[in-house]
Amino acid sequence: MRDQWTPRRVRLLKRLWASGITAEAIGAQLGGLSRSAVLGKIYRLRRRGRAAGALKARPKRQRSKQIAPPPDAPRTTPKGLLELTNNCCRWPVAQPGEPGIFFCGAPGADLAGGVPYCPYHARRAYVIPPKRIAAAKPKTAKPKTAAAAEQSAASPARRRYVWRGPVRHPAPRFR
Repeated sequence: MRDQWTPRRVRLLKRLWASGITAEAIGAQLGGLSRSAVLGKIYRLRRRGRAAGALKARPKRQRSKQIAPPPDAPRTTPKGLLELTNNCCRWPVAQPGEPGIFFCGAPGADLAGGVPYCPYHARRAYVIPPKRIAAAKPKTAKPKTAAAAEQSAASPARRRYVWRGPVRHPAPRFR
């Protein structure tokens, strides 16, 4: 493959690269070379920069909303299994030196609604999925009656949670 890069083609490559043309377009002008082949030759020629003004400055991305700090850890006495109600947190809590299983028991869970933990432990157990693009969301039908509109406005939107799985160590010896 060394015969591809004749001195004439190398001069043309240098000139096109300095003018700011993309590597894909240069490859097409040089006779169907791949983008990777063009970039490899540029690297071997030590041509890193481009002509001044050829590259447009990208505007810095603005950060989205600040993430809310996590709620404070609940300060309640742990409860046994038979003491739990539908609004008690079911996060297991270990009591050193005591036999039996205990749970957080803090209010804020909604077992009937499918949220078994208080806000603090729910944040530790689940990850909220990122918001979808507005165009990808299905449009919901608007309520036809005023009573249906009031009912939908009164019910709060449910949070959807995703289970955070175990994290694997990147080094193979620790797997």
